[in-house]
Amino acid sequence: DHDTRKLSFSRRMEIVQKNKAEANELFSHKNYRHAAARYVKALSHCAKFFDLTPDQDEEVKAVKLSLNLNLALAYVKLENFPNALRAANEAFAIDENSTKALFRRSSIYYEQKKFDESKKDITKALKAAPE
Repeated sequence: DHDTRKLSFSRRMEIVQKNKAEANELFSHKNYRHAAARYVKALSHCAKFFDLTPDQDEEVKAVKLSLNLNLALAYVKLENFPNALRAANEAFAIDENSTKALFRRSSIYYEQKKFDESKKDITKALKAAPE
């Protein structure tokens, strides 16, 4: 990405959200490859925030969590499990208590026939969210 401008928080977040919305639209039409590319672009814009307040930092983390979870699912749909696992691990690094990240990573491990890792994540997720 060649965008090196120092944009305000609100303008940069607007770009992130626009890319995320476009990715979600592509995903909903089963255009997983292009959706993944848009999620990656949105994440690249997330790396360009600067001088964040604590609230802004939390907002960026929440968006990055969502983007990584969505990206992981897009890669699962493309059967690109190494990239799916990388995105799920990024989500997990942002929030190690995210049951969605645990479920997502568990399903990726299962597809990779890593059953012990899959069981470990699903067990932890079920303890955290028994419903």
